[in-house]
Amino acid sequence: MQMAPRAMAAQDARAAIVESLPALLMGVDWQNALDSGTRTVIERQALRPFLQRQRWFASKSREIKQARFTDWSALRQGTNPAFLTVVSLEYEDGWTESYFVPLALLTGEEAERVIDEIPGSVLARVTGARKGAIVDGVYDTDTCNRVLELMEQGKELATARGSVRGLLVGRPLDLESEHRWTRGGIDQSNSLAFVNDQYVLKLFRRLEPTANPEFEISGVLTKRGFTRTPALAGALEYLRPNLEPGTLGVLQTVVRHQGSGWEFTVDELRRFYERVSARVGESPTASAYPAHPPVTPPSGPAYPADHPAHPDYPPPPAPTVQPGLPEHGSLAEPPPFFAALENWYLTSAATLGRRTAELHLTLAETPGAAFAPEPLDTAALNALADDMHAHARASLEALEQRLGTLGEPSRPYADALLARRDALLARFDEVRGLDGAGARIRIHGDYHLGQVLRAEEDYVILDFEGEPDRSIMQRRAKQSPLKDVAGMVRSYSYAAYAALFAFTIHTPDSQAALEPWADTWQYWVADAFLTGYRATVGGSPLLPQAGRWDRLLRAFVIDKALYELGYEVNHRPEWVRIPLIGIHKLIGSTGD
Repeated sequence: MQMAPRAMAAQDARAAIVESLPALLMGVDWQNALDSGTRTVIERQALRPFLQRQRWFASKSREIKQARFTDWSALRQGTNPAFLTVVSLEYEDGWTESYFVPLALLTGEEAERVIDEIPGSVLARVTGARKGAIVDGVYDTDTCNRVLELMEQGKELATARGSVRGLLVGRPLDLESEHRWTRGGIDQSNSLAFVNDQYVLKLFRRLEPTANPEFEISGVLTKRGFTRTPALAGALEYLRPNLEPGTLGVLQTVVRHQGSGWEFTVDELRRFYERVSARVGESPTASAYPAHPPVTPPSGPAYPADHPAHPDYPPPPAPTVQPGLPEHGSLAEPPPFFAALENWYLTSAATLGRRTAELHLTLAETPGAAFAPEPLDTAALNALADDMHAHARASLEALEQRLGTLGEPSRPYADALLARRDALLARFDEVRGLDGAGARIRIHGDYHLGQVLRAEEDYVILDFEGEPDRSIMQRRAKQSPLKDVAGMVRSYSYAAYAALFAFTIHTPDSQAALEPWADTWQYWVADAFLTGYRATVGGSPLLPQAGRWDRLLRAFVIDKALYELGYEVNHRPEWVRIPLIGIHKLIGSTGD
């Protein structure tokens, strides 16, 4: 049997990493490796290539001038030690940053297993009197157990320049004495390790000068009894002289779920396009979809022959909904045919809207300076508009620089957007001096369908770290709740077009006929989400009213689409058409 091309490519990539691993000559005593000249050898021969392989390493495009261990402590003593280390980097452009890198020295079969199965987690082979490997500690069971022990017992471990402190939040952990660890994928921006399918240990790799928002917000939500997010059970802090405690990791409860909101939504969209295309004479293949557990609608009685969702109902005309955003206070209803097809998903979107509102209300009701609401006044609105301008210019400059590399489907949209650059930037000036714009609170900050889990026909909200490209101070800053709302509205639109392009990958000529249905889907699903959100928030002073709501939400949605544009241009240029189409329709719907 021949190996599938993707599996063969993955095998070749692993083999290339194994071949490139440096071999370090070390003596018999490994437990003092970081207190001797061996540390310098590791820095010079192994540290840089290891970091460049990691998904969580954020500066791959920068040229490293120097990488070195600046703090460490032995987590495990003995012949096969483990260390908690801080790696600091200096780049040729002057930028500096530090990363949390737990390390374990392994020998025998365990070392060979990690080298063979997860070579990307290996710093180096070890040769000499003893043979083994230096590996990322998250892949070593005993290292994970010892980190868990720090949290459970509230221990503090001295390091060369500070200390690491474990914290237990709430009740003692409900774990069996035998800990069975499984790991998240190596493509995660953080490192995840699951113990007994009850708790997940999340390690934050890039060090910050203050607490991680995930620790802050998850702790507040747990304390206040908010049940639609994993409960915080523990944390690992880094203490340094003259600095606030930093967050190295958190321990949270595992949520039983049926997949992410993104998987659930894309699966529903595939069925939606199948039903619609069957009624308009097209039935493209859906083989381009990645495999994931199927999500089926609730069972119920068969539709009568005169119901729009019945297979023999006459084909509908193409929808004529104006692409863009549903307006505040609109009393319009979705077309009967669409409502019949998508009633259960519209209900689901409204549920997510309610949960989002409950999240915002809970955060806004939290006492203390770090969480108390503040007015979104003129100064804050001007700063917001300035930030949106800067963000937009950076994304447009990146687009302009890579214009010649874009595929034919994307190029017309890119040219049109660059030609309307000034009109686009003017949209952000509309928020300046906006009276009654509501309040600023702590929010999720990077809200989209990939950040929620579908759990028993409801949702659980994850990952409160904020946008990874923002500074820690920006991610901890109070913002309008509409930023989160806009993120989810854009995510629905993104899903509609990502699913459309996957559905028509073998029949691209059918895209034009189905695109109005994509617009209809995203419009009415966003409307259901917004309706659920507004019904729950009610007359809260957190949010602007009517026309102010529409102007502020539109600015946030365009800003989010430009964030997507900048990301796709730099990381996935084949996807850049999706945010380009979204921006085109958002600007067009304003009448400009």
